[in-house]
Amino acid sequence: MRNPHLWETHWFQIRDETLLRLERNLLQKLILEAIEKAGNLNKLTKILSLSYPSFLYVLRSECELVSVKKLKKLADFLKINYNHFNNKILEIKKGKIASIENPRFPFNLKTKEGAKLLGYITSDGTIYSDKKSRNAKRTKYSSSDDESTKEFVNCIRKIFGEVHIQKELNRGNLYLRIGTSIIGDALLKVGAQLGNKTKSNTRLPWLIKRNKCLQKPYLQAIFDDEGSSAGSKFYKPYVIITRYNKIRANKEILEKLDKNIEPLMKEHTFPTGHINKSIRFKQVREILPNLEKRLIKLGISNLLLDESNILSNFGVETNIWISRLTKTQSRNYNLVTDLFIRKKESILKFYKEVNFSLTRKQAKLESSLKEAKWI
Repeated sequence: MRNPHLWETHWFQIRDETLLRLERNLLQKLILEAIEKAGNLNKLTKILSLSYPSFLYVLRSECELVSVKKLKKLADFLKINYNHFNNKILEIKKGKIASIENPRFPFNLKTKEGAKLLGYITSDGTIYSDKKSRNAKRTKYSSSDDESTKEFVNCIRKIFGEVHIQKELNRGNLYLRIGTSIIGDALLKVGAQLGNKTKSNTRLPWLIKRNKCLQKPYLQAIFDDEGSSAGSKFYKPYVIITRYNKIRANKEILEKLDKNIEPLMKEHTFPTGHINKSIRFKQVREILPNLEKRLIKLGISNLLLDESNILSNFGVETNIWISRLTKTQSRNYNLVTDLFIRKKESILKFYKEVNFSLTRKQAKLESSLKEAKWI
């Protein structure tokens, strides 16, 4: 069998202890064929280094559940190609509830839906290690827009199948939570970031960077989540997307910011109760001119720079602007980086070649362009 591509996840690549429910009577048929080949059940279990009672239980109870490890051993012994089982697996389980029903093996992220999913995870989503469950890779997504939420679920299901998704309320925000590690592991293989993206200063997922055909759906997802547009007959239209990134500064720089900048910051309280402090970067530049270049180097969003580069593949020229310095409740300083699309030719290229995929954001941009008489 060929080596699977990194953007593919096959059933035989998921964790050995994961349970698969096969088509009716298929597991019993495989075991009976294996017994016939080995001579008897006792010989078979010794050849495969598996327990005798587990096979006996399957034969007597007509159980259709088998672990990934056992199915691989049976397939190897019977010389059956692993891909033979792709459309014969009805469920993936690791507990009482099916993690995925009707899984679409092999899971392929090199698709429009995979690109959008990476965009959602890079923006309003996250992948994190659940320390209470052997560092299982959980996936979460939250959006205030119902259309985005529905499209996130649609992408998940088109790639993976009927994934069990839980709704979780946290500090007033509704999150979609996917418990199975299969989704998180698949996304991490193609360049998604694990953990807090603000702290790690992540880069563009490599799958998107290397495949221009995936860049449009990726860009649509990030602009849907993080971008906006404005403009009217009174001022020229523009499109903007904003990213935050932690400044990984030494003690000397942090002390200067605490002494000279924090007292001038304005506080903002979010509906969740979080308090954030903020100041225009222009003021920081005026007060600490010698620190400007170092702060930008330490805190500018690498992800936004990468996204600016792929926008240029569509003829869209951008401007990168450091707008603000913030301080979080956990006392981290973040640099706020804005990407602007301002030039008429670039705005029109964005409108025609990329655009938002959200209906309301499409309509707003189109309205701005019409008011400016650009279309």
